[in-house]
Amino acid sequence: MANFYCKNHKERIATHQCSRCSKPLCEECYNPQMDACQVNCDADIPVNPRFQRPNPDGPQPRKFNWFLQVIVPILAAIGGLTLLLLAMCGAMLMGM
Repeated sequence: MANFYCKNHKERIATHQCSRCSKPLCEECYNPQMDACQVNCDADIPVNPRFQRPNPDGPQPRKFNWFLQVIVPILAAIGGLTLLLLAMCGAMLMGM
């Protein structure tokens, strides 16, 4: 049988298992009243939302909107270049 070692004390053989996070614990780290870790239970750490499964009943992610995310910036760049060209032409005409 393989020995499991305490999650907090790597040199100690575990004698208990946390009922919340399932990690092996030694006598010092085990809380018999809670049947769990004394402190720093991994079940208390919030899960990163990127790694959670999406809720099928919850809000759905937005679809990629080509008009807003591609076409509008291109039109803005063209408009900016047009204004720059007009300003340069106006400056050249004023200088004549």
